[in-house]
Amino acid sequence: MEVSNLFNRANFNNPTVTLPNALGASAADNQIQTGVPFTAAAAGQLGVISAADPGRQFKFSLTLKLNPLK
Repeated sequence: MEVSNLFNRANFNNPTVTLPNALGASAADNQIQTGVPFTAAAAGQLGVISAADPGRQFKFSLTLKLNPLK
């Protein structure tokens, strides 16, 4: 018997680390201009943890070894 994640803790996946292309000329389109701080609206999904590994898992196996009659 094999058990994965016995205590059923959340194992989160890595967050998104790619910055969106938010540099532009229009602040109204959620784009930032040079010298303006990077805001949460322009960041999109940067750094958001949106998935986790599965919870507790059990695996069972059975091995049969049959000996030939002599």
